[in-house]
Amino acid sequence: MFGVGESKEERDIRITYETLFEIQRRERETKELQKLDDSFFKDVLNYFKEKQEVLSKLSAYSEDEVDRIKTQIYNAKLLLKKIYDAREKKIVEKAIIKARTKSDIINTENLLKEERIFFDKLVDMLSEFRNNLLMRLIEGKEIIVKEEKKEKEEEKKEKDRAIVRFLTYVPKFVGIDGKVYGPFSTDEVAVLPMEIVKVLVDKEKVEVIDEEENVRENTNKSGSDRKE
Repeated sequence: MFGVGESKEERDIRITYETLFEIQRRERETKELQKLDDSFFKDVLNYFKEKQEVLSKLSAYSEDEVDRIKTQIYNAKLLLKKIYDAREKKIVEKAIIKARTKSDIINTENLLKEERIFFDKLVDMLSEFRNNLLMRLIEGKEIIVKEEKKEKEEEKKEKDRAIVRFLTYVPKFVGIDGKVYGPFSTDEVAVLPMEIVKVLVDKEKVEVIDEEENVRENTNKSGSDRKE
């Protein structure tokens, strides 16, 4: 990944803003994927963690330094996105060629482990659609398209929710799913995710009920759609 004139000591740092800039430049200017360390994504994550740690220590001392580091973090994220976008485009192009030609000479040597998974899944998907659409049409056969079972997904969502009646007032709170729920008044009925229901039941805040008509009448009172 390096090879850009860094010393061994600099390489121990693994990722710097300068190395990200150089990687982005090379990825933009070359047609082939460039070789990166297998730990590239992990190193980038550590880089951002280190910057955040420095930022937290400086926040009470130097406003100018804080602004400088915030700017560097922002620019580093932009560079990372450009690196990802450039590599993604090259990987997609390789996958298309692989799916079309079935060739084993496609150069995938510089794929990272995570990119290899993406590449293989993409080739499988492209090959499947090519075989079930184009090839079958050429052979005069009916096409085969596998549709997702949305009904089953909806059924699963329903099983993961429950109808409850509140035994006491509960103020607004943020659920495990990151959504805002409530506030709920005593005797109010709502439909909530099972993870939240279990917590509220343990705290004796709600009781689970089974009346199906309450679902229709009270779903508008649950979740983030509720008006304060």
